[in-house]
Amino acid sequence: MIFFIVITSQTICFPFNSEKQLCNYYNGSYAFLQGFFEIFSAFSIFFATFTDVNLHFRIFRVVFIYFSETLCYDTLDCYIRKEESTMPVSGTLINCALIVAGTLLGLAAKKVLPEHVKNTVMQAVGLVVMFIGIGGAISACLTYADGAFGTKDTLVMILSMALGAALGEVIDIEKHLDALGVRCQKKFASNENSAFAAGMVTATLLFCVGAMAVVGALDNGIRGNTDVLVAKSIIDGISSMILASTLGIGVLFSAVAVFVYQGAISLLGVYIEPYLTEVVISQMSFVGSILIFAIGLRMLNIAKIKVGNLLPAVFMPILFDLVTRLVQRIAG
Repeated sequence: MIFFIVITSQTICFPFNSEKQLCNYYNGSYAFLQGFFEIFSAFSIFFATFTDVNLHFRIFRVVFIYFSETLCYDTLDCYIRKEESTMPVSGTLINCALIVAGTLLGLAAKKVLPEHVKNTVMQAVGLVVMFIGIGGAISACLTYADGAFGTKDTLVMILSMALGAALGEVIDIEKHLDALGVRCQKKFASNENSAFAAGMVTATLLFCVGAMAVVGALDNGIRGNTDVLVAKSIIDGISSMILASTLGIGVLFSAVAVFVYQGAISLLGVYIEPYLTEVVISQMSFVGSILIFAIGLRMLNIAKIKVGNLLPAVFMPILFDLVTRLVQRIAG
């Protein structure tokens, strides 16, 4: 691990053309990783009754901070003092905090709710999730011109779903997500029932597949605007509370996935923003809304859809746009 940190600290300068650019990237990366270990420290404190992981995470966090400051921070100190400190993952941290808070409230409610109430609540949530998916898909594909309604991007959606499903099945993302949920259950909550993995996977998919996660993270990373992510945080906080009241503590671990996913998008925003045009984002929203609808179907036990294996479909519009640009460049 120390070797990895040393190599990373020595090579982070390579892609940058100026000290200012390097400084901004370092600030963002350091804040991202610092926040990552802060969240894990919070988890370790919460689960201290289950395992000695509290000590492990605290030691790892101290070692990381020491080496990152010793190897990197001092060499950049003169530049960092000249620049205003940035926080490209502030919106994501708010998002994770509300997910954790909502989950804890939901866990408290779970203890007092009868089983038949939990089942009815789960059905209600499933219906709402389906409605959100339908609404998002309609708003993304519906057009109105010359007094008539029409649709757009239907072919892109079909191709995205087909190719994304094929790629997801080859990788078997769903299997890996379930395995991760089982490992987390054994490590942190071995006394929980089988709903742990289901709660973690369902919440992770629900919080990550929507367009708000991508658009909000980009806006936070590039412009420092957290408006979209704050709105998403409120929605996710309420959703996590309801999910935790039925699926249990596994929902809490979706906050880690959200932090890594949105944080990575925020830090890479400068590089991927040129490829995320308004059209591409609309297409991603279209496909993501269909996946949200599929999550609702699964929550209602109507169909056992492997939504995890459909995740690559959300990013297929980016690939199609790149191919289109390449063809146009060759033809032009």
